Amino acid sequence: MENCRVPLLFVLAAASTAAVAAERSIVVPAKVTASWGYLTQSTVVKPSRTMGVGFWQRGSGAKPGVGEQFVSAMEFQLPEAAPSRVRRATFQFSGKPSQCIGAEPVVVNVHAYAADGRADIGDATAGPKVAQMRADCTDHAAFSQPIDVTHVVRQASVASGVRFVGFNVRTANNRQGPGLFALAPGTLTVVLADEHVDAYPAARAGTPSHIDPHAAQAKSALAANSIGAAAVAGVVPATFHGNWVAAKAACDSPLRLTVGADRLMLANGGDRESLGGIEMAGPGYFPPSYSGIMAVLITEFDGQQPATMTFNVREKKGVAQIEFSPVMPGTATPQLTAYNKRIHQLGLAKRFPIDKVALKRCVATTG
Repeated sequence: MENCRVPLLFVLAAASTAAVAAERSIVVPAKVTASWGYLTQSTVVKPSRTMGVGFWQRGSGAKPGVGEQFVSAMEFQLPEAAPSRVRRATFQFSGKPSQCIGAEPVVVNVHAYAADGRADIGDATAGPKVAQMRADCTDHAAFSQPIDVTHVVRQASVASGVRFVGFNVRTANNRQGPGLFALAPGTLTVVLADEHVDAYPAARAGTPSHIDPHAAQAKSALAANSIGAAAVAGVVPATFHGNWVAAKAACDSPLRLTVGADRLMLANGGDRESLGGIEMAGPGYFPPSYSGIMAVLITEFDGQQPATMTFNVREKKGVAQIEFSPVMPGTATPQLTAYNKRIHQLGLAKRFPIDKVALKRCVATTG
């Protein structure tokens, strides 16, 4: 909408009353679940009637190490939504010990892949790793931590049509003895911006943007420093401004990032990259019951969102972390092609090796 001006009072009202209406959470059950057992000392792979991950030791006097290594996969049909409407997505499953002996933990990797809604043996080895988890033999709520898969879901989403994403769970360590866990089918929770609200960015709950230029002087008042306050597009709370370096580095480190009111600058010696289009995530980014101190900065919000920075990460005041979006595999849809082109062009993870590293704030800026 061109030359659209939104009265300041409307923005305030939207931020305070439309949080629930502006974003909705959809819990998607698994459409497909499958599991396979890889026989040790053999090339045979057998489908399993129950889901599991880890090593099952064969009984009846079999030698140690003789049995099956299990891998499981789950696929989900995505709700129809334009990628820009996907605010957050989490994948969550759980497991409990089935045949597990010893004190050494069972470590598993979770991989994401472009799915088709049908079980296939190729699903067991598809996709890049998105998370690693561990559990011991006494853990009856194993692997139950939610996994952030926002970028996976966003790049697979389409406004109209059927799309699936899949996740497989594989053993990551070669432990001694049996370590088989039975798995419960997981769920995929997708938080979507309301279609009407998304069409008018100024009314997004918690992230109003395109404010009337005549209200520019009031922007700073809207951008309250308290995390619970409604954030304003392009205005990062002053408490987060400044230079950030790795927690173990000196403040004059050449590898750093600088947070300003409306821009994030990455630096590694003479290499620089400036990212704009800043928005602070609104209340719908977190679960409804969340009341902590974390805050999230999203770059190029209306574009491909190449970097996301979390402040007070894991509720640790003063600690931050930046995450660079990865190139995603899958069918080359127009959305995925545009996303991968931008991410590859920037090459942030290679140029600035501070992805997912704990950061500390050094010097405040004045801009």
